[in-house]
Amino acid sequence: MAQTNWVFGNTELSLGPGVIAIAQPNTAQDDWDSASYNDLGGFSSATLRDALGWTELKEAQKGDGWADKVLTADNSELECALTRPYVERMEDIIPGLYVDYASNGTTVQQVSRHRRIGKRLSASKLWVRFKANDANGIVSTNPLEHYYTLAAPSMESIEQVFDAATQRTYPIMFGAFECEAVTNAAGQPALWWTGRIP
Repeated sequence: MAQTNWVFGNTELSLGPGVIAIAQPNTAQDDWDSASYNDLGGFSSATLRDALGWTELKEAQKGDGWADKVLTADNSELECALTRPYVERMEDIIPGLYVDYASNGTTVQQVSRHRRIGKRLSASKLWVRFKANDANGIVSTNPLEHYYTLAAPSMESIEQVFDAATQRTYPIMFGAFECEAVTNAAGQPALWWTGRIP
């Protein structure tokens, strides 16, 4: 059978950039396609990573080698480095970041960060959408090049570099949760997905 369609959309050579946006999910966490997304701003890179962990099972007959392996960790994450983050979006992403606005509700007066010990990752779930650029460098309209995940910011550190030679970027990590509203034919919830749900 001829190969006519790449599994993730564009069959032409294309660059990797695109647009990342976030939205607050509804209570049922099933509005990923209709939610009101906010652009996170420019970024220097984005990586969708499926992180698998294996535990080796050994038998004396196999010596020091493994006889089999068992999958014991299976997670997905989206990592990106923001270059021009909007302060309103960073408030949704960085735990404990607080933005104080003037009385007009739009002018930022102060930005501060506060300790959030004990906060659960699951309490910060967001819809995260990545729309890849097509071969012409324009945001693709192909649904197979729109990636969605129900995820929460899970950075272990946030560094702001101030020097003469380093471009200041903000590395952001989103850890994916299973989305019960999006399943395969076997009923398994998705960690991330593309395309339209039939």
